Amino acid sequence: MSRVILEKVSKQYGKTSALSDFSLEIPEGLLVTLLGPSGCGKTTALKILAGLIRANSGKVYFDSIDVTNLPPAARDIGMVFQAYSLFPNMTARKNVEFGLETRGVARPEIKKRVDDIFEVIGLEEHQEKYPHQLSGGQQQRIALARAIVIRPRLLLLDEPLSALDAQVRDQLREEIRRVQREFNITTLFVTHDQEEAMSISDRVGVMFRGALLQVAPPQEVYQSPINSTVARFVGNMNEIPAIVSGNSVAVLGMTLRLDDKSSFSSNSKKRVALIRPEDLEIVQPNHMGAVGKISGISFLGPLSIVEVELTSRTVVRVAKPSQSISHLVRGQQIAVVTTAERILVGD
Repeated sequence: MSRVILEKVSKQYGKTSALSDFSLEIPEGLLVTLLGPSGCGKTTALKILAGLIRANSGKVYFDSIDVTNLPPAARDIGMVFQAYSLFPNMTARKNVEFGLETRGVARPEIKKRVDDIFEVIGLEEHQEKYPHQLSGGQQQRIALARAIVIRPRLLLLDEPLSALDAQVRDQLREEIRRVQREFNITTLFVTHDQEEAMSISDRVGVMFRGALLQVAPPQEVYQSPINSTVARFVGNMNEIPAIVSGNSVAVLGMTLRLDDKSSFSSNSKKRVALIRPEDLEIVQPNHMGAVGKISGISFLGPLSIVEVELTSRTVVRVAKPSQSISHLVRGQQIAVVTTAERILVGD
């Protein structure tokens, strides 16, 4: 395992910039996720780390060693992609053994490592099966085992769960995290799935248009986004018309402090307060707040989402414990307030 650094990396494809002055550090033994929409550059960053493509500028370091010009085979990495990429003519065990054999590991050591990894991933009974005899989740477990058994300095995971159904995806996500911690492998995980990123990572890096906007623990990215772009991309967000005056924000009939991370142009006519559903409360319409009417209630297990159409025609979503909203019905007139102390505002 290694401490991995991408330093001021840029990559262009013709006139299109995939990465621009991109810098990222992955501390030794941690799992860092790059999160962002399709085309934001996250897979390009992963492939540059792997040596699969060359950057136009910038450096790649494993610890203090400059590996920028090393080929993939010399970087000592393990990789798992969305496509399982197992050898169809080899059994599951032979697939896992392959990387060790090509590295010249002694046969007794190969047997021990492979026995151990099959026990870790819980597929001891499936070692002699061929890929076509395994489910998608089992195949991806084998792909993960094959990447980990070589004990790489760096593990790269590029959308490894997106081809699986929801239940298997959740199970394998937990499996990846458990195995990564057990072997203490420095890992870069790439995904466009917010829930996946927030649940599996030590740190999340949010990307947009080739730039890394914020890198922080998941809770910090969610609760303290660096700007309105990150706020909009991570989690659900209400966008409510607001008026800014100095350091104050008028929204929902309340006057609150402007978050210093707010970003909007000085001549912008349409400014919106970005408020999460859990930071809104429903109160009686004779209290302070914005008056509206309940337009829908969605039951999501422990939590429910109450949709409210305000008199301004803005629809907001309020997250409430399901057991606390039994008295609410569609069409009921209520008022909405926010419990947030600072308000993030964007264009």
